[in-house]
Amino acid sequence: MDRITILALPRSGTTSLSSIFRFHCSKNEFLEKETIQKLTSYRLSPTFDKIDINRFLVKRWEMSDMKVDAASFNFLWPEIIDKAYPNMKYIYLLREPCAWIESFVSMLIYYYQLYGKNNMPQWMTNYGGVYSSNFNWTDLVRLVEDPSCKTSQLIFSDLLNLWIKENSALLKFCNNKRVCYVETALISNSIARLASFAEVLDSTLCLETHANKGKSKQYFLSDERKKYILHQTTKIVREFKKRADENSG
Repeated sequence: MDRITILALPRSGTTSLSSIFRFHCSKNEFLEKETIQKLTSYRLSPTFDKIDINRFLVKRWEMSDMKVDAASFNFLWPEIIDKAYPNMKYIYLLREPCAWIESFVSMLIYYYQLYGKNNMPQWMTNYGGVYSSNFNWTDLVRLVEDPSCKTSQLIFSDLLNLWIKENSALLKFCNNKRVCYVETALISNSIARLASFAEVLDSTLCLETHANKGKSKQYFLSDERKKYILHQTTKIVREFKKRADENSG
């Protein structure tokens, strides 16, 4: 079986994919803290040593003994993965943007409440800077409690722009690559296609497709804001679905 990397924003189904491929040496968030620290520096520092991060990527694969890398941070370094492993296969997961924003924010708030205001790990706070230049935990909570305030609007705009920017970049990256396109909402219906893409038997995939369900999901987007999000992301969603349809045929 060829190596496979899952490309997706967090809260888009990477844990479910890891569970589905559990009998094929899949791992979810392997070396999470160390990798995110590297990727945060790589993304936020224009002078970061790319040779160093390339070596780290190869070392991570060698240490993991995995065939399927289902980490939710892989979207941050696809070009580096491709350079190190030009024959890599990819499964690209796309979650509908409104659901993604609410789920992602809810997850962050869950961990904020779990650790407490003064005990948040610094690496998680730094990682937030990759998602929003205006990121801080207090304003993130305010996004749910008072979505109309100025700081909430800044973080909301950052998250929406990140969804657009990163998925646009992934669509561009995936051109001429070996890619299986799967909508997060359709993972359960994609077992046969995933097995065919990975060149394994359907019966070897686990049918537990809803692992890591969101904790304390909060719904804070108004209908008006949802309409705005869908309008801004229509082009990306349409292109993704087009490729998924072509891929499935």
